[in-house]
Amino acid sequence: IHRTHSKLPRLTLVAVEARPLSMNVIPRVSDTIERDDAGSTPCTDGLRWWFSVADRAQDRDGRDARWDQHRTTRRDELVDAALRAIRTHSGAPSMDQIAEAAGTSKAVLYRYFNDQAGLFAAVAERIDSTFLQQLETAIEGSDDAPVRLAQLITRYLELIESDPDIYRFLEHQTVLDRRAVEYPSATTVSQATALFAKVLDSDAHNPPSNLLMAGIISLLRTVADQWITSSSATDRPQASTLATELAAFLWNGTNHDSDFRVKEAAPPG
Repeated sequence: IHRTHSKLPRLTLVAVEARPLSMNVIPRVSDTIERDDAGSTPCTDGLRWWFSVADRAQDRDGRDARWDQHRTTRRDELVDAALRAIRTHSGAPSMDQIAEAAGTSKAVLYRYFNDQAGLFAAVAERIDSTFLQQLETAIEGSDDAPVRLAQLITRYLELIESDPDIYRFLEHQTVLDRRAVEYPSATTVSQATALFAKVLDSDAHNPPSNLLMAGIISLLRTVADQWITSSSATDRPQASTLATELAAFLWNGTNHDSDFRVKEAAPPG
């Protein structure tokens, strides 16, 4: 089709056969690869750049993953060394002594934990996780709630008694040079509270409120600390005996269905 105009250049429109879109008209990656005389197929500059970037990103991701794994493994090894130093030095090791147990320097400890508080938190997380698993196991095998409560407290006291140096390290925070660090952590308190609440909650016993549960946890920690630190192993009562007393006190004291009532105070005068 030809159109002409006196002031415009001539435009030529060419009719093209209309065909439905087919994947055959889309170039394949292999079609864009140049072949040399030897028959090899090196990528073009554009494709070579794209593959190079992708390879570098993949290599970086792989290195990051390997470094993360190495860092996790090394931190675990350093926590193991800290536990050895704690037991060797009666629950009060210095950072130098922990580094010596690890066969490294304090600089390496600070590299992996930032400061003393970071190392303390890592040790506490390891111990608290083990404690909670042991306490969960202690209440298995019985459907009697008061018995489960006594078993739970007994196991808690036994764990403290079996490793007093670790207990002293955590409760007295000896490595921190009098710096205040939250212990136990909010996460540990929440998990322990849920565990005790589960035991105290039964058909014949209403679950205590969250505020009361916080007081129960504090009571148990205070009694346990007095028990483990103020008397020798031969003078203090057995863990099961003290646990039975505590369980009876807690079970009866938190039973909302009991006949206990508080009398109203007489008006003054």
